[in-house]
Amino acid sequence: MEEDRSEAYINLIGQLLSCDNQEDFSQTLNDNQNLLDGNLLETLEQIIPLLREQAREEEAQQCENLAQGLKQMLAGESGNPQPYLDLIRQLLECPSGEEANILQANTELIDATLVQVMKRVTANMRAEGEENNANFLGNIIRVIESYLNQEDVNPEDYQAFLLEVLQAEYESNSNTEVVYPILQRNLDKLNPYFAQLLGEWARNYFAQNSPEDSSAVANVIENLSIDIKNFPRGNPANNLQIAITGFEAVLEVRTAESSPTNRARTLNNLGTAQKTQAQLGIDPNQNLEGAIAAYEEAVIILRQPGLERDLSSTLNNFGNTQLTQAELGIDPNQNLEMAIAAYEEAVIIRRQPGLERELSGTLTNLGNAHRDQAQLGIDPNQNLKRAISPPTRKQSSSFGNRGWRGICL
Repeated sequence: MEEDRSEAYINLIGQLLSCDNQEDFSQTLNDNQNLLDGNLLETLEQIIPLLREQAREEEAQQCENLAQGLKQMLAGESGNPQPYLDLIRQLLECPSGEEANILQANTELIDATLVQVMKRVTANMRAEGEENNANFLGNIIRVIESYLNQEDVNPEDYQAFLLEVLQAEYESNSNTEVVYPILQRNLDKLNPYFAQLLGEWARNYFAQNSPEDSSAVANVIENLSIDIKNFPRGNPANNLQIAITGFEAVLEVRTAESSPTNRARTLNNLGTAQKTQAQLGIDPNQNLEGAIAAYEEAVIILRQPGLERDLSSTLNNFGNTQLTQAELGIDPNQNLEMAIAAYEEAVIIRRQPGLERELSGTLTNLGNAHRDQAQLGIDPNQNLKRAISPPTRKQSSSFGNRGWRGICL
């Protein structure tokens, strides 16, 4: 065993022995999944007799209990971890979209032990730099945990929580000092089940009430979704999924005909949440495509006099998302062209009086896109020059007639 690794095992055992309660103990284990292996078990078995020689019986007993639990986890409830590892291998090797079928065919293995084995495998992957596979398994872990947790769900508790937080959002005018304590008390309910409930409740309300009442409630749901997206506690992936579900429900009643500018705002919020999900490694391709579609529709709506600030912000967001796609290797040439077109149009708008404050950020983004083009070997001299020297007003204006939509079509 490597010296550094051996010291890490000893430090972990010390942390576990010093935990004041079960919650701290569980959190410490969860934070050190990459160390929960046979070598930790071996280290425990070496430490136990040494503790007893020093008359530290209580600590020795704690280590024995930990060793026993670790043996069970490593072996699996069936006494053999191999079926779980085989299932994980199938999931990693299957064609995209087949994951649900594989899980359905192995329901007897969908349990807490599978989650623990998957977390251990994921931690080892991250330690070895296999981020894509680790993110993929992380997504599946969340799905399985949600499935297992639903067995303990009390729908009435969730319904009461939803109505309480919606009322607080409305009565406080979206004051986070009022809303966040309610979310804090219900951290365990900020999960995929709550996202599903929010979507279903919203759609039922919209179907049964007048357009005026539906519009008012849509405002509350959107504000709640924004607050949950920005909530600094809980599981970020769950918070984002709840927010996305809320935005999508609002868009069903906030049409381009009835409320175009509000719809554009919601589309922008949806795109931002989906892009953030992608950055967390959650279905990056699908989420980036969804974000781009949202921004594209918002841009069309915002091409009206008086909405230039909102339009430039959305163009900047659109460019950022295309740039992210290119950096992930998704059709980099075309995505970089579209990002540059969006940034250049945003630059034109942000050169107007009163909008200059946002200009520098867009110019930086534009320079980064030109730099990436140069690194791909696309007209490197010219692109590097453009990356270093931002476009002048005249250069930007010459682009304005075709805009980024000209490249998209």
